[in-house]
Amino acid sequence: MKTLAPRSSFALVVAAALAGFATAAGAAEIEFAFHASELSNPEALYERMAERAEAACATNGRRPIWVQKADEACAADLLDDFVAGAASPTLTALHDRSVRDRLAELR
Repeated sequence: MKTLAPRSSFALVVAAALAGFATAAGAAEIEFAFHASELSNPEALYERMAERAEAACATNGRRPIWVQKADEACAADLLDDFVAGAASPTLTALHDRSVRDRLAELR
């Protein structure tokens, strides 16, 4: 039993750290503003949204892989929120295609 205690403690610390990184952007309200005229070029608007999400969730410096993955998950969630908030069917379709393409690359 003594050998399991350090491992389970470590797992809890890692899980708490991951949760902290994944919600770092959620701790402060991250806003994204755009002009309605930008909807005429959804690709450019989507790119700007993605860049804002990545910047809001990025941790600086050299990072272990689990921190990089937490940053990526944070940015993906934030981008989902930005696209949903825009309430644009064209932007939503572009986002859905982007997500499907990324998932296909993982296979």
